[in-house]
Amino acid sequence: MTLPPYPGQPQPEEPKKPEAPQPPVTPPPPPAPPAPPAAPPAPMYPTAGAGTPPPPPGGPFPPPGGPFPPPAPQPFQAYAGPNDGSAGYSGLAIASFVCGLTCCLGIPAIVLGAIGIVKTGPGKARGRWMAVTGTVLGVVGTLLMVLVGLGMFALGDRIVTPANAEPGQCVQAESEGDNVTMIDLGCSIEHNGQIFAVITPTQADVEAGRTQMQLCLTRIAGSFPGVEVRAVDGAPRLQLRGDEVEVSAASARTRLEAGSPVACWVEATDGVLDADVVD
Repeated sequence: MTLPPYPGQPQPEEPKKPEAPQPPVTPPPPPAPPAPPAAPPAPMYPTAGAGTPPPPPGGPFPPPGGPFPPPAPQPFQAYAGPNDGSAGYSGLAIASFVCGLTCCLGIPAIVLGAIGIVKTGPGKARGRWMAVTGTVLGVVGTLLMVLVGLGMFALGDRIVTPANAEPGQCVQAESEGDNVTMIDLGCSIEHNGQIFAVITPTQADVEAGRTQMQLCLTRIAGSFPGVEVRAVDGAPRLQLRGDEVEVSAASARTRLEAGSPVACWVEATDGVLDADVVD
């Protein structure tokens, strides 16, 4: 029999019960991602008739003539580039091109072309290619004119006339009807004639009715001693150092006139005078 404890008496300890094993701790699940924001509610439009599309987002258009008037349209400016169809061709460029096509107007073509190049191009008049072409043609034409002039000057200095002819000159004679052209080429270059006498007629020769050929024949004996003259087809011919030559005469006048020189020369019948036949 167990007596109840009295006050102040220590109480006996109760036996401890064995502790139950603790279950494993499970980690908490990861937090769920936040939900996307809800779409804004669709705007409320007034009811439209069947088949009528709703007005665009942003509200209806303001009525014409509202508080903000539309801006005034701005005029467009024409493009002033090299291919601008409204730009005209430069008259100077055209003139330079035309002058360049004419070899005698080379200098004007150069001057007009230089000015035309300045006046044409992007933002300016059209026709730069004509100005450039005219300038080039002008330069080429001017150079050709200079070369032709120099050639004519050199050739003119070699043209033989009865007034400047001298005995012994080797010439290339070209006859066309009653006109004869003689050029002094020098005896070292192939030629067909040689001058053997220059006679100045007197008034007595004119009064005697002599001809230019008769005056030249009077000098045959003195120029070619011992040579026999014979007529072939009405023309006097000689045999000189292996060449058969024909005697010819020329003057600046059609008829014999006192004081007008007469040039007498021999011309090879085969077209080439091989030897210097005048001593």
